[in-house]
Amino acid sequence: MADQDQTHNVNFQAPPSWWMPILNGAQSSASATARGHTFLLVSEDIEEAILFGAFLAARQLCHRSDGYQPCGDCNSCRSLLHDAHGDFLRIRQQEGKTMIGIEQIRDATRFAQQTALYGENKVLLFEAAERMTLAAANSVLKTIEEPAGKTLVLLASSEVWRLPATVRSRCQRLMVPRPTQAEGLSWLSAQLGCDATSALERLIFARGQPIAAWIASDSFDFSLETTLNRSFENISSQQTLPSVWANIPIETLLERLLVWVESQARGELLHDRAAERASWLTLHRCIAELSGRVKLGATPSQDIFLAEVYRLCRSRRHSAFDDVAGRFLSSLGRLGRAG
Repeated sequence: MADQDQTHNVNFQAPPSWWMPILNGAQSSASATARGHTFLLVSEDIEEAILFGAFLAARQLCHRSDGYQPCGDCNSCRSLLHDAHGDFLRIRQQEGKTMIGIEQIRDATRFAQQTALYGENKVLLFEAAERMTLAAANSVLKTIEEPAGKTLVLLASSEVWRLPATVRSRCQRLMVPRPTQAEGLSWLSAQLGCDATSALERLIFARGQPIAAWIASDSFDFSLETTLNRSFENISSQQTLPSVWANIPIETLLERLLVWVESQARGELLHDRAAERASWLTLHRCIAELSGRVKLGATPSQDIFLAEVYRLCRSRRHSAFDDVAGRFLSSLGRLGRAG
């Protein structure tokens, strides 16, 4: 498997077992590549979508691939290992930016039009493609519809609905399978060299996504995660804003809150409490919409932002919660956008 470490370098190992259907089945990327040049890689976990894209890129560029995975030893693979491959380009939001801009698309187009250095193939990998600005998405249309030469274009996304329909319609879609808990636990335990209990803790905090849990393993703080979850559980009884909320990035807070709200809604479904489940789903929609705005560049004041989210969560049990949620959603249009 071609994957990336925290510095985005590439290394090789066997792909996860749950990728096998898409790699070997009727919709495998190998057979699909013969029918077209542009693929939309969709996963609930953006890290996994990117990782899968890196695997396909390495296999496409490898000089001695068996058609299943890259050899890891040819000149092309060694260049990928050192993050120095002249025919592979990652397109992702630049440091200090929240979106992928049109200049990056123009650079990618020029890259694709240049002569390949290592053979005939070139690969463009768009990481979190939904973060393209509208101008960037419009600019990329010709590139994804008619890639230059033998260029493979891969768009990795976990929020595919945020991509314009004009982009989605020009891509062949590959859905990255979701592993069972047993598959995820087995793989994560092997990667981290830890026992099943430790792996399960990390898997739970990563919403059952083993790739995300693996990538976050170096920065995983069990004490912080436990404190954060406890703040969610006690929010109805707390009279002040939980202090731990101010100690983590806004985007991270929303991700963790979404996981917790989702688990509460699932629990109400199991207990067949329709009214409670409906209020959790309404809260989930509000937080998800807010999270999407933040990812797309909204820049709310942290103090005001935290206070509003805290008030929204505490209002869930109120009889007028639907009205509160409605006003909250209508107010999102006033959030500032990053430049």
